[in-house]
Amino acid sequence: MIFATKTTASGLIALLVAFTFNLDQPQWALLTVFIVAQPQSGLVLAKSFYRIIGTLIGAAVALLFVALFAQERVLFLGALALWIGLCTFGSQYARNFIAYGFVLAGYTVAIVGIPGALDADNAFYIATARVTEIGLGIIVTATVSQVVLPSSMAPALWQSVADIRVSRAN
Repeated sequence: MIFATKTTASGLIALLVAFTFNLDQPQWALLTVFIVAQPQSGLVLAKSFYRIIGTLIGAAVALLFVALFAQERVLFLGALALWIGLCTFGSQYARNFIAYGFVLAGYTVAIVGIPGALDADNAFYIATARVTEIGLGIIVTATVSQVVLPSSMAPALWQSVADIRVSRAN
């Protein structure tokens, strides 16, 4: 119940802030809250870190591709496919949330780059909006997770170590 309540409160706060600042797509802030929500506070920070890194890299690469290939659709789509392939490869060989960062870098290029290539004058605005909305969801979720009844994995880890020691002693 605590986790569900914290996640719901984070989502509502993120949505309220997004509507207050009249962000273009406030649903990204809300979705980010539900994507990075984890029962333990430390896991929220870890997943959030790799989500924002992946989003920043993906947005930067999307802007690079738009700047280089906006007039050449075939080259743009080829570069986009190559990048997504590289990110997919990276996500297969990375572990845990690092793999998640690779996935984010891959699909953020498509989310930002395709509309950016169709409207190159607004590509930077599209990228900035995406990063802002994702960042808002991350900040709200991390703050609520750390401030309101934070949950740590430390007791469970210590219990696991103690259980292993007891089982080996027998």
